[in-house]
Amino acid sequence: MKVSVINSGRGGLGVVELGEMLGWYFINLGYRATSVPNYGPQTRGGYVESVVVASDTEVLNPIPHDFDIANVLDALGMYAVEKIKKGGKVIINSTLIKEKVQANGEVYYLPATKIAEEASKGKLREPRVASNSAVFGFIVRDLGGDESLLEKAIQDALSDKSSNVIQVNLDIAKKAYRGYKDLLEK
Repeated sequence: MKVSVINSGRGGLGVVELGEMLGWYFINLGYRATSVPNYGPQTRGGYVESVVVASDTEVLNPIPHDFDIANVLDALGMYAVEKIKKGGKVIINSTLIKEKVQANGEVYYLPATKIAEEASKGKLREPRVASNSAVFGFIVRDLGGDESLLEKAIQDALSDKSSNVIQVNLDIAKKAYRGYKDLLEK
């Protein structure tokens, strides 16, 4: 099995951390994985993407041209929709992107920022940064992963953060994981 994921959006929304969470998730599943961030000098507010490739064999090309999953955290990252493989999945942060999207595969409208804001309720200075955890929780559930793998991946990816920040991100991811498709907007 091989899975390729592109995460895209504005710097400061957790695009790179989402890639790290996904990388750790796949490693904890026993796959080989790479997580490659790409951003310019203006990481806050400028375009940022991260690419994750996981495989049960060697990862020979860490940056493919098309992807199985595209996670779009805001309008700046919309170009990633064009890079989805036929039959792939696109997760749109519908809190920040109101337009409907045409894609080669399924499109899910997940209000990731709204989920992060509700689940963090005053625990984070800038809850939008944790929108990535909502997307992560949704993807883990969609891929059939269990909640313990979700927790381990967040703890691994955010090991340099305070226990409070880790816990808030866990709460957000679990809310999206448990709510799964019930949280989606049409």
